[in-house]
Amino acid sequence: MGMAPGGFTATALKKHPAAIVRGMALEVDVGGLAVMMTQWNADHRVQIKFVDITMLADELGVPATSTPVAHPDSAHFSSERPFLDENFDLIFCEYRESRERLRLTISQFVVALKRIRENGSLVVLLHKPEIWNNMELINMFTPFSEVRLFKPRRKYAIRSSFYMVATKICPQTEAAQSAIRKWKAQWEIATFQTDSALSALVHVSEDHVHDMLTEFGPQCIGLATPI
Repeated sequence: MGMAPGGFTATALKKHPAAIVRGMALEVDVGGLAVMMTQWNADHRVQIKFVDITMLADELGVPATSTPVAHPDSAHFSSERPFLDENFDLIFCEYRESRERLRLTISQFVVALKRIRENGSLVVLLHKPEIWNNMELINMFTPFSEVRLFKPRRKYAIRSSFYMVATKICPQTEAAQSAIRKWKAQWEIATFQTDSALSALVHVSEDHVHDMLTEFGPQCIGLATPI
């Protein structure tokens, strides 16, 4: 997801020459990054779909034909579902905050979990393990995957960035399907409703915070301490 400029892809192909790569990226003329991989379009192992993943309405549970006509981007919603007939062993995503970034993140996770193979792996770039949203995200993945956190010391030694690596993912479990349903609901609210509706959706009650810290806090500390 968001594979441009292509550094991860190039490294994966260097280490695993027989790998097959499918990528999604935003067109350069609408703000995307250029794909810098040498002659990627002549490489039979690589296919890249240039698409705004946040506008894949059918993929995210709202048929493009039923999106509100009054929406400012109504003409850009798509019924396309890239690479739906394929499954993958390893998927890269990036997690971000704010309304538009939330839509991007949610879209990536939904598409990823619908296409990942049983026991596949997902790598997500995150920032600051101690913030609440990251703690919730890590907690969501733990019931249906094995989670560890990884920080490349040479690249991110003085930065807050790190990776959540979820392996042995079981995408068909109720926990995984529940996560997908939650992300779809968040995408719909972030896309079509007001800021106040979105704020209500992401509001965290004191009781929820207490329960999360009690049930998952020690495990989260154990995961995050090494990074």
